[in-house]
Amino acid sequence: MRKIILILLCALSLCSIEAQKRKPTEPKVTIRDIFLALPDDALENRWTVEERKELLKQIGCPKNKEEAVPPFIDVCDERRGYLRVYYAYPESRRVEVCYWNLKDGRKLVAASETEGISQLKFYIYDRGRIRLGEFLAPDISQVKLEDFYDTSGLTPKQRSELSRTFQKRALFRYTLPRNGTSLEMHMGFPIQDMDYETTFLDTDYGYLKQCRYIIFHWKNERWTKEVKTLPAIDQDEDCQCL
Repeated sequence: MRKIILILLCALSLCSIEAQKRKPTEPKVTIRDIFLALPDDALENRWTVEERKELLKQIGCPKNKEEAVPPFIDVCDERRGYLRVYYAYPESRRVEVCYWNLKDGRKLVAASETEGISQLKFYIYDRGRIRLGEFLAPDISQVKLEDFYDTSGLTPKQRSELSRTFQKRALFRYTLPRNGTSLEMHMGFPIQDMDYETTFLDTDYGYLKQCRYIIFHWKNERWTKEVKTLPAIDQDEDCQCL
């Protein structure tokens, strides 16, 4: 009797192995697939799916890159899961898309449209379907004035008033990673928006030099914030008035 049971167990095990071999495997997903799967509003309704297919037919900077050119994809890195498309060049108005693998097999997708400031959105890609995943976005509610500016020369009252203004008006721009899983956040600069440029001057506290930026690290499927110091040359270029 014991021998018969063992034979039956072996037979069932072999059947299970054969069934697994015959089970169709999910096709490998690339950044191209995700770029095409994104809803139009993820890309600020700039391109339909058919227009994106056309963009993907030719990758690389145009030869006449110093002149105004139509939209083009300059990077489509399938190995790292990153894509960048310019819709105005050389003004650096661009859309970036990247993704990370989640532990359960799904993919976390980030899409950022940048024109001085960024519109950053997150999605969940799961077996050909994509849906909003904003609950997995970094929590920026705790981002503060001191993460970007040196406020050591201000009084507590001045710092408090500037912080309130910062929370109401600050806008940001992001850089998505081609390598790794860390996002960069910098202060934004809305193009041709003089009202925004002079917002902090109304407090009459002079000038504060932007000297820092934020990196959000994606580790163990959660975000952690790190404040970094801008290189001196970037501090000069990115200096904004408060």
